[in-house]
Amino acid sequence: MATLLSSGSMRDIYLMPFLPAMALLALGLLPAGQPWHRLAARALDGLFLLLLLVIVVTALQLYHAGTPRLLHGLWPNIDSQLPAPFWLILDGPSLGLACLVLALWAGVTCRRKPDLLCSWVAGMTAVWSVALLLLLPWLDAARSYHQPFAQLRPLLTSPHCLATDGLGESELGMLHYLTGVAGRRIYAGHSGQGEPGHLNEAALGCDYLLVQQAQEARIAPAAAGGSVNMARAP
Repeated sequence: MATLLSSGSMRDIYLMPFLPAMALLALGLLPAGQPWHRLAARALDGLFLLLLLVIVVTALQLYHAGTPRLLHGLWPNIDSQLPAPFWLILDGPSLGLACLVLALWAGVTCRRKPDLLCSWVAGMTAVWSVALLLLLPWLDAARSYHQPFAQLRPLLTSPHCLATDGLGESELGMLHYLTGVAGRRIYAGHSGQGEPGHLNEAALGCDYLLVQQAQEARIAPAAAGGSVNMARAP
């Protein structure tokens, strides 16, 4: 923890390796055999059943109609987060694995005595597995940069180098994977996107400057130096 807090780039995702150890430490604080555990376990089973039904119905609606009508009723503003309309393609292996997960979860839930920890573990495993097996293409279409980076690929056939402004670690990795061009941050420093005002000399002579900004704050940045062509990724 001290090492992470003292590092130049700190993100909450870096704490994930601590979770297994913290879970083991927390087991001793979970008393067993309490009367209210059975009611809580059944309540969790019911909650996870509703979540699984929402996931399955949403996948079927995207497959048949391209519109998640159920989610629109539960979350009217969902179009601002996920693309719609979107025609989902359900492949056989993913559909079969999802059915297997649902069957295993139903078997575990129906053939055991109510147990709070088991309900939580089985339910979380089933919800995440079914959601990723059925809805991953839809989620990926909203959260990946595949389309804009693929459109940039023909423009970056043989650049001397590509400077970037605002792209984080994930975006830089996908940019390199999809275009074959490794971006150079226009700002140097140890923070996630470099330190503003501390220019990276290796990026000043690049042919292109790729800028990532929030959609509501699209402001053309001033060139840091030299002559570069600017392309924006929303």
